[in-house]
Amino acid sequence: MKKWFLVGAFTLLCNMFFSVGFAMEENKDSAIDWEISVKEKLTPEEIEAMRWTEVFQNELAQYFFEVKSIQPDSADKDQVHVTIKAIYKDKAVIKKLNEQYQKKMEGEDSIAYSEMQMIFQLRKRMYAVKNLKLYSSKGVLIAEQTKAVSFVPVPVKTFADTMYDFVRKCAQN
Repeated sequence: MKKWFLVGAFTLLCNMFFSVGFAMEENKDSAIDWEISVKEKLTPEEIEAMRWTEVFQNELAQYFFEVKSIQPDSADKDQVHVTIKAIYKDKAVIKKLNEQYQKKMEGEDSIAYSEMQMIFQLRKRMYAVKNLKLYSSKGVLIAEQTKAVSFVPVPVKTFADTMYDFVRKCAQN
């Protein structure tokens, strides 16, 4: 009796093994690619929004920085690089920029934001804007300026002051 039970169990296991093998062989192109998650996948817009952290706001613009972009300079550890995004709010500034770059934009597109590569000198309390990219509301690059690095003092109670304090604290940690 025990012998027949073992033979039956063995036959059942072999049958299951070979049937799974044949089923996988039939579906070689569709590999088992399962993803188990409770959360929904993020859209590209949500991923882009998560990339930026708000740091300052005034009547001109709303300023964000990219956390992953905060990097010490390889040659001078006193200098820290950071990428900044400014979303313009001031209608007069937007109108002026639209007039200036109208030829580069399509249809009813308008200037929306800029991205800046800034460098902060921590000990001297100075900063410089190394690169500036101007984008339209459709995300099209309208203009790009790369400047010679020229450091100026960080003005008090401004966006640069807030960003300087944050970068300094990040560098200390």
